Amino acid sequence: YARLDARLRDFAERALGRAGMQAAYDEFLLWPDGELDPVFLERQGVPFCSWSIFDWRYAPGDVDGPLRLPPGVTPAEFYLETQKGRLGETEKALIAANSSAPFSFHEVIRCEPGRGFLLKDVLTGDESDVLERSASEVAREGDILFGRVATLGEVSMLYGCSAFFFPPDYKPSIIALRKWLRRGRRKITQKVLREHAADVRKAYLDLGQSLFRLPT
Repeated sequence: YARLDARLRDFAERALGRAGMQAAYDEFLLWPDGELDPVFLERQGVPFCSWSIFDWRYAPGDVDGPLRLPPGVTPAEFYLETQKGRLGETEKALIAANSSAPFSFHEVIRCEPGRGFLLKDVLTGDESDVLERSASEVAREGDILFGRVATLGEVSMLYGCSAFFFPPDYKPSIIALRKWLRRGRRKITQKVLREHAADVRKAYLDLGQSLFRLPT
């Protein structure tokens, strides 16, 4: 996946250009009114990159100047369309899996350092046995991370993961979001998370800033 990821990043940067990347970044941060915590912003590279490749679509007029990326299409979809003759089936499946997997909050239920962990989506209740070497070396049971879990066959992997963990005492705030999302529904599905992606991301941005905010 590392080679595909590098190609996707390069393709997205060329397709979006400086104007497109800035427009995508502003939308990822939900057009903040004031200054955001600089330490928090420094840690947004991985989530933003994943979001800008697999989630961001723009409408004409959203960006100053023309882009190589057509409106209404994500960079990943455009890459798949223009490069499909050069892609293997596994690469196509990885792009599809990431494109359909929404961002969410995942609690570490069990951790095997250097191998991976069992994650439980705090919003949907779904559990995934995830292969992830680096994060599993520092994670502890009860930690909560923000990212997307993409499953390919019987293998689940973590993508776009935040560069920090939320401690367990942040869970009640996420449960409050879960209660709000469940109103009038029997279950929160991945479809619901995709429909409310901006609400989920706002919760991440708000909680993340509170985590890095220095006490006064």
